Amino acid sequence: MVTNDRTTSDITKRIFREVSRLAWNGELDSKKEFLPETIIPGPLPQFRCCIYREREIIRQRVRLAQGQCPGKNETNNIVQVIPAACDDCAISAYSVTDNCHGCLGHACYENCRFGAVSIVRDHNKIRAHIDPQKCRECGMCAKNCPYQVIVHQVRPCKQACPVGAITMDEETGLCQMPGRAQAAVPVRGGRPKADFSALGRAIRRFFAYYPRLAPLTMLCILFSSAVTAIPSLFTQNVIAVIERFYKSGDWAAARPEVYRYVTVLAVLYVLALLSSAGYTQLMAVMTQGFLNKLRQEVFDHMQDLPVRYFDTHQHGEIMSTYTNDIDTLRMLISQSLPT
Repeated sequence: MVTNDRTTSDITKRIFREVSRLAWNGELDSKKEFLPETIIPGPLPQFRCCIYREREIIRQRVRLAQGQCPGKNETNNIVQVIPAACDDCAISAYSVTDNCHGCLGHACYENCRFGAVSIVRDHNKIRAHIDPQKCRECGMCAKNCPYQVIVHQVRPCKQACPVGAITMDEETGLCQMPGRAQAAVPVRGGRPKADFSALGRAIRRFFAYYPRLAPLTMLCILFSSAVTAIPSLFTQNVIAVIERFYKSGDWAAARPEVYRYVTVLAVLYVLALLSSAGYTQLMAVMTQGFLNKLRQEVFDHMQDLPVRYFDTHQHGEIMSTYTNDIDTLRMLISQSLPT
């Protein structure tokens, strides 16, 4: 997901800086109530609808900086939800977009087992409507809609949580983390397990695009790397030859052996140079070709996606797939893989 977290990061850093400064001077208890007005002087809001909500968010963030819960309810959760900062996302998980054709088949209405879908007239247009009070989020309406106009709306925080610890309070509409979710949240400071499945798929796709050039390039890289370790062995042999003929002083007899080692070493260096130049050119060609084929494959796949995919994904997120994500693979193929 492509987001602009700079505003949040700047505010968080400033709050921690102000709280640390007041704590260092021993003035935190007496002046912490004035921090919201200091950070948000007004009269115009900076990132929310009004300065009053912004100041309430700052006040709750100050409590978090002190190690306290932002709201009135004290919990032991590691991750806390700031009530004033929650945007009150839509409660209904499934909703009908404006692209509804009001088709005669009414597949969404016929496949709903809970009576949540109804056919209504909205501004002289017949369309389907989903009652959030009756909907049980089974997804049968979206699966059976022939025009793919029913979208599944998932809260961003809930979708981003890898352990499913975030739920929604049906009364207030705000996100919350129940106490039972404490065991599901990773301990602070713990490292998440690395997922190498995406790396494996990218490498397999690279070798699938170039079944002959890719192994040849890998052999050139291994040969060039092996040659770099050979000079130390040749140096030891040359020193041993010099020591053997040092006492006798017969340098004429030592010259052929020294020349033989030096000649073999020079030939290996030339082969390594040619190998390095070869795999550098091959990697440049294969990297650009890999990105071109991958972008074309992703574009062809995106042409077959339903309309609801584009309703639930922002334009910047889709373009980021073609630019930032695939450019990361360029660095993997051209820089990380050869090393």
